[in-house]
Amino acid sequence: MITATEWPLVSVVVATYNGGRFLRQQIDSVLAQTYPNLEIIITDDASADDTLQIAQSYQEQQANIRLLRSTVNHGYIKNFERGLREAKGEYVALCDQDDIWLPEKIAALVKALGDHALVYCDSALIDEAGTSLHRKMSELRHYIDYRNPLMYVIGVWSPGHAMLFRRSLLEDCFPFPRLVTQDFWLSFIASGRGGVHFVDQCLVLYRQHSANAIGGIKMKRGKKHRPSRREQTAVARERMQLLYDHCPSLPAAVKETLGRFLESYQSFSFRNNCLRVALFYRYRHLLHASKRKGEFMQRVYALKMFFKLV
Repeated sequence: MITATEWPLVSVVVATYNGGRFLRQQIDSVLAQTYPNLEIIITDDASADDTLQIAQSYQEQQANIRLLRSTVNHGYIKNFERGLREAKGEYVALCDQDDIWLPEKIAALVKALGDHALVYCDSALIDEAGTSLHRKMSELRHYIDYRNPLMYVIGVWSPGHAMLFRRSLLEDCFPFPRLVTQDFWLSFIASGRGGVHFVDQCLVLYRQHSANAIGGIKMKRGKKHRPSRREQTAVARERMQLLYDHCPSLPAAVKETLGRFLESYQSFSFRNNCLRVALFYRYRHLLHASKRKGEFMQRVYALKMFFKLV
């Protein structure tokens, strides 16, 4: 008979901030996993509510839970990074503070990982009270495998709450940039180092409420700063530089192509504008693979790149 410790250790990193309202349900669902060998790392980002007290109570009762506290708020990206640096497992899963995991989530994702660097699953939407919204995330976003870093040029989303990956991937991810979310960054790096695989199973109840840090679906929010055209252009250039710098050198053709994208982003000269349109047209099927855009709209998008950057 295989004992729990003979299963590869999975590190579950829970990033918290003022999450006391739903935290117990989330932690209980992690503790109820059928996979037998887990460590749970809770990193709190200077919460002002009862989050710390709740996490402390679980740590006192469960030997496999560690709590890391911060007296200064660093933001959710660096909060996750802190927990990931402490992970000891062969595999790692990110965990939000307000969802509910189905019992077989970790076991199913470990089984599906195979030779992939990262896997992610589907999620079912629930409201604040935990009532089903009768929608799946795959009905709202086109979930697919990602095997080419070029697919990330105009953004894709493999949601962090639904992913599991090899801890060895983190060697190429630290430090996490603040320009993109942690789940985008992990999946981008993974796309060039073994690929990202979609597991077509609903294994998470993904809660929708007004305080979602990221990823909420059509929830009312307060007014946000709308960046100017100049700010958007600066961010687009910085983001393209980031992708180029961290894209693996093999296969060389991918790195070279990202280099050409980067070159086209440097100015709005006639030459660069034409180069940008040509690149967005040539690679339109890769760039829009997750966007549900038809052929006509993909071509229109390419033409728009003469005047803008993403």
